[in-house]
Amino acid sequence: MSAPYTQRIGKRLRLKFLSRMRDPSILRDPDGMFHPVWTVSWTDHAIGVAHSGDLIH
Repeated sequence: MSAPYTQRIGKRLRLKFLSRMRDPSILRDPDGMFHPVWTVSWTDHAIGVAHSGDLIH
């Protein structure tokens, strides 16, 4: 049970996007929502994205 977005650490699987947060940037839209974006690796062709009204939840 391994997918491209996971990595094995011993007997456990760990999500790759939880392992790194590089080059973070936070955008705020006109409605006040925050949208943090970041790169996840030097070699993976992926980014991380989140959405929050208060940057806590």
